[in-house]
Amino acid sequence: MQKKICIAQSVEELKFILEKSGEKILVLPVNLETFLYCVSKNLNFINPKKIISNDIHKKILIETDDLIKKIIFSSNLDSNLLHEIQVFLRFRVYSFKFIKYSIEKILKKEANIKYFIVSGWSKDTHFNLNEYILSEIIQFLIPKNKIINLNDKTLKKVDLSKNNIFYEYIEPQLKSYSKKNKILLNNLYYNFKRIIFSNFSRKNVFFYPTFSKVGAIRRTVFYFFNIKPLFFKKKQTKIKFKNFYSLRKISKTYEYKILKLFSNKFENYFIDLYQKNKSIKKLLENNHFDLIAANITKGIEGAVMCKTKNKQTNSVCIPHGTITNSFNKFDKIYKKNIAQAVFSGDANYFSIQSKITKKSLKNIKINGKPITTGNIVFASNNNSSKQKILFAVTLKDFYNLQFLGVEMFYEFYENLKTFEEISQKNEFKFLVKIHPSEQKCAAQLQSFFKNLEFTSKKIDHALRDAFVTISYSSTVIEDSLNSSVPVILFDQWNRYQHCEAERNIQKLNKAIYYVKKKEDLAKTLKTVLRSKKIDFKQYILDKDYNSNIKKFILPKAELKI
Repeated sequence: MQKKICIAQSVEELKFILEKSGEKILVLPVNLETFLYCVSKNLNFINPKKIISNDIHKKILIETDDLIKKIIFSSNLDSNLLHEIQVFLRFRVYSFKFIKYSIEKILKKEANIKYFIVSGWSKDTHFNLNEYILSEIIQFLIPKNKIINLNDKTLKKVDLSKNNIFYEYIEPQLKSYSKKNKILLNNLYYNFKRIIFSNFSRKNVFFYPTFSKVGAIRRTVFYFFNIKPLFFKKKQTKIKFKNFYSLRKISKTYEYKILKLFSNKFENYFIDLYQKNKSIKKLLENNHFDLIAANITKGIEGAVMCKTKNKQTNSVCIPHGTITNSFNKFDKIYKKNIAQAVFSGDANYFSIQSKITKKSLKNIKINGKPITTGNIVFASNNNSSKQKILFAVTLKDFYNLQFLGVEMFYEFYENLKTFEEISQKNEFKFLVKIHPSEQKCAAQLQSFFKNLEFTSKKIDHALRDAFVTISYSSTVIEDSLNSSVPVILFDQWNRYQHCEAERNIQKLNKAIYYVKKKEDLAKTLKTVLRSKKIDFKQYILDKDYNSNIKKFILPKAELKI
């Protein structure tokens, strides 16, 4: 009997295909949302864990890395824009290759599949990563006579693309603050509020660039803490651009057409990004700041680190992310990609907040000078009433997949099944911290796993209840260690070890354990419970962020290079 298969990247798209096709078809879920829908509705679906092997993770890493290296970028493109373009194109290639290798495996196992059903949903211009792209990927991979294109929903084109109208952004003029140190932050996220709150003497005034409005309540709070948003006015303009990059070196590869397709869709986003970046550079050139601090160095968030004619400003990158040393060539590629967001750029200084990060400098090159600050932005909580096991994971959707060092959505689901079983047998209490991007799935997950507790609390609040953290590669590893909470690197896929860790699960008082077998997980949890003098010094530096900010960060506002 001939089969039909459909692939959708949202429940909305999946429902549309199922309703329009009017028959039972095979489904390939590509993210947590569609996976849970298949499970809840008892659909006939293929679990990707049966077809995506560790070898495919490695293959995609190598192939994509080689491909991205062959893109020729304009020599005068700022590094933060170059890295943003690389990241966006890499995500599209990853999504494409995930579908490509999935289909190849499915067709080998399911030889009687005759047709692929697609929604036909698409958009000409992509200003976000989260756009409908599956129909186009499948139409690239599968012959036309094998595709049923429902094509019932036409997504609106963005007017910006249709009319070729763009914006230039006019930078604000700063008032004189001659008696204060002027500190420019790239944003107010990732615990950068700590830098502001440590400003007890009020000798510093803080600025941050914004292209959107700020509400009245926030303005009042900002006034009290000496925070001055820098609003950029936008003005319509018609402009012509040279290409930011060329794909001619890959023109003979099979990936060329798909990369060309999606790079064209991102063109307007990149142009808008370029315009915003230019306006921030003008701000830097026309105004003096005593210190510039950033937690991200790519994209518009990293624009404050751009090189300008102004040589008198100190700049420091304080990365919010866990960057570690590499163990093999595949590991090295993954960690290099992760570091691209926080360790690239032209900062004068890079804050090294842990011994884990310090070791990573053997594999990762930075342009500025590393300064060993100890903890600045990671959680730091020493509450003693801790009874739960915190599970923290960085889940990725179909449009921003990572391979090797991030658990896939179906692996996350398998972990929850393991924790549910352990909880029933050992009466352990699990607290699951879902990544904000997948918070929409929390209620459904709670209905599946009655013995687990799901939370949307901020990580420093979640850590107050945890005696141990289970993770794979999340930044929560660093948050936990700085909060005196030991970590178990749980890798039942035998694919990735985030950092150096103890493999002897019977050994007491270790800050990080590495566990591959799920039957060893409960044993390791009991080892942690028996440990009374856990030594965190192997991994962390000084965790008193208030002291570290006053000692290493704010004094840089008084230095001149």
